[in-house]
Amino acid sequence: MLYIPTGSAPDAVNQENGEEIGHYHVGGRFGIVNPRMVGGTIYLGKSWDWINTVPMKDVHLHFQTKQV
Repeated sequence: MLYIPTGSAPDAVNQENGEEIGHYHVGGRFGIVNPRMVGGTIYLGKSWDWINTVPMKDVHLHFQTKQV
């Protein structure tokens, strides 16, 4: 799975075929950012120096964290 922050919504994309699996509208604008994924949460910097957090399950409905 590839997570891409674009415009105002992070997208989940199948890296094998480019099909969009899901997206979640956050609002505002992301600009050029490098999202970080930690413990089932996507951390996104915004162009206004804000940090937004989005649960990965909101972007990709079938996302599951693994117990280690």
